[in-house]
Amino acid sequence: MSTGTLLNPSDLTTKELITMGYYPEAPGTEVLTDGKLKVDISNRDKGYIVIRYNGTPVHKLKARLCRDSETYTYLVRKDMEVIPLFEDGHYS
Repeated sequence: MSTGTLLNPSDLTTKELITMGYYPEAPGTEVLTDGKLKVDISNRDKGYIVIRYNGTPVHKLKARLCRDSETYTYLVRKDMEVIPLFEDGHYS
């Protein structure tokens, strides 16, 4: 009989957590906002940020994340979009 290893959620990637049934949270302890757009950066140390858009629906709302010299563009498809972060690098 083998014994399983207990998993520590903080040791897993966001994708692994979602696959296992865990869902990202947006506690709102650290938020960047302009009123309609809110970027919850509370869990950036866990590898993700959450974007919420409460404005008038638009055809295509995109989020652009710049890391070092690379730019990543994400389509925000719903009122809450989870954006994964890389472990290293400087974001703007």
